[in-house]
Amino acid sequence: MPEFHYITTHVGSVPHPSADAIVHKLVETLDAPAWPQLSRRTFRENMYAQYSPALPAIVEDAAKE
Repeated sequence: MPEFHYITTHVGSVPHPSADAIVHKLVETLDAPAWPQLSRRTFRENMYAQYSPALPAIVEDAAKE
């Protein structure tokens, strides 16, 4: 069996309200840099809010989130 040499990274969002706390945790835990989305911190970091402007007929209501 071949020997694999993997590194850990992160893809996606982290349901954490504090950027400072989770960034320090990720720096300690991961081998490769990561840029997490903090969807509980602000509506703007939600995947749907980030990608919906490119979709036709989608209207974002920031007041209602």
